[in-house]
Amino acid sequence: MSADVKLLKDLLYSKGNEALDIARLSAAIATIAYWAGVFVLQYQTGKFDPVEVGTGWGLVAAGNGGWIFARQAKEETPGATVTTTTTAKVTAPAAQPDAEIV
Repeated sequence: MSADVKLLKDLLYSKGNEALDIARLSAAIATIAYWAGVFVLQYQTGKFDPVEVGTGWGLVAAGNGGWIFARQAKEETPGATVTTTTTAKVTAPAAQPDAEIV
């Protein structure tokens, strides 16, 4: 498998590369659509405002990151087993007031 195909699969598939992840796919589509819109608008109007483009890109990137994070928080890792831990209560022996410190 070439490096480009592996990178694309890592970007678009869920943990373990088992299934296409809707959050990652929609984030990739949103990124492509945003930048295509920026270039088309610049071509049509001839104007470019870096503050507006940067602000818009920041909002798209934040939305994509939030969507992917929220999706991964609900996603299980393939092949993982759920383990539970128990805590034991440990008590220290009672202090002896007459004990001599050597």
